Order: sequence, then C-alpha cells, then structure tokens
Amino acid sequence: MKKTFFTLTIVLVSLIAIQSCKKDETKKSSIEELRNKYEIIGKEHNNTLSYVYNDISSHKLTFTSKQEFINIFNEPLIKAVKKSEIIQNSNLEKEKIVNYTNYYYNKPFAINRSEQLPDTLSSKFIELYNQLIDVSNNKNQTINEYFEQINILENEAFNNLTDENEIQIFFIASSVGKSSFNYWMTHIDEWETLFNSSTNKLSDNPYDHPILDGIVGADIGGAVAGALSAAVTGPLGWCAGGILGSSAYSTAKVVENAWNYFME
Repeated sequence: MKKTFFTLTIVLVSLIAIQSCKKDETKKSSIEELRNKYEIIGKEHNNTLSYVYNDISSHKLTFTSKQEFINIFNEPLIKAVKKSEIIQNSNLEKEKIVNYTNYYYNKPFAINRSEQLPDTLSSKFIELYNQLIDVSNNKNQTINEYFEQINILENEAFNNLTDENEIQIFFIASSVGKSSFNYWMTHIDEWETLFNSSTNKLSDNPYDHPILDGIVGADIGGAVAGALSAAVTGPLGWCAGGILGSSAYSTAKVVENAWNYFME
C-alpha cells in the first residue's frame, strides 16, 4: 500500500509540472508562480545536456573534419530531447521535433542577440532580452550575484511587459539561464576533459574556461527562439520549444567552442 501511494505521488508531481505549462493564463500570475511554473524548463534543459554528455563520453571521439565533429553530437541531442516529458506530452509531431532540433543545432552557432528576434516583439522585451544575454555572459560574477541580477530582470519584465505571452517566454528564458549557469559551473571540468584529456583547470572561477564563452547566452537565445517557433501550438508548445531550442543551442555552442580552442 505504501509503495502504491509513493508511486502515485511521483506520478502526480510529474503531472502537475507538465500541466503547469498547459494552462492558458486567464489572469496575471505572481512572480513566484512564474518562477515555480517554469523551473522545470531549466531542469529539463540540464537533463538533456547530461544525457548528451553521458552518451558522448561512453566512446572515443573519432573524426577527420569539423563537420564530422559537429555530426557526432547531433544524434545524441535528438535522443536527449525526445526523452523530455514536456516534449513527449506537447503537440509537436515527432518529425517536427527532429526537424526543429536539426535546425537549431546546425544553424549558424551562437545566434543570441536581438537582431535575430522577430519585429513583432515589443521593444521592451528586446531590451530586457539583451540585458539578460549580457548579464549571462559576464565572466566576473558568482552564482549568487548572477541569480540576483536575473531576479532584478524578472521583476522588471513582470512589471513592465504588457503582453502576457512575452512575460511567459521571458520567464522560460530566465529559467534556462539560471539552470544553465548552475549546470556549467558544476560540469565544465567533465566536458573539457571529454575534449582534451590534458586540459588543466584554468582558474578557480569556472566561467573562465574557454569553452564557456557565450554559452549561457546561447542557451537563453535558444530558449526564446524555440519557444517562439513552437508557440503556435499553445503554452505547452512554447515550453517544449524552450527546452528544445536551448538544448540545441547549448550543444552547438559547446561544440563550436571546443573545436575553436582544442581541435583546430
């Protein structure tokens, strides 16, 4: 009986997390509600990166060109995003999931500035988005300082954006930013060892590692791009798109940086 209750509890918690993205907001949520609602997006983004790393690290990297090096990570990335519960429960067709993943992974790397955002977004959203990118690419801050800056931007977005959809998408992006920063602070040594076993730790500040250049900003850019692309399928679509886009951009950016610093 206890085992059954425990299993049901886990299922219910998972369903609540997924349902939070299904709700079509009829009234403005509080800031904390939005933070809690989209926390799962950042977590699933990190789970995807962990899956890609575990897959790649299980065998020796063999390649003769940059394109072959890029291709090595493509299939594990597709497998990883397919494992996301939110993506599995979204309205995105399996073919579209693969197409979106391939598109965001293989497009020019690290496109994360406002020049690539559609002009249908408000000037205030673009301003806050650029600030979010700039804060995320600042190498001289602790994780607590970073989170403080993100909280300030979330407050400004909540109080100044008038379009409810833009508010939701901004909080998807900020969730990915916080989770991404945390992930790379924790796992950067593993990734650098994957690319170059002789690499020594460069600094006590994990953000000084060369393959981290611009990576959190790329994750955020992918989250926004993915959410906007999939938004036509509704709230669950932009959640799925946020995970898919951020995971693809993140993998693409770390691969690009690794090639530039260790392979060329």
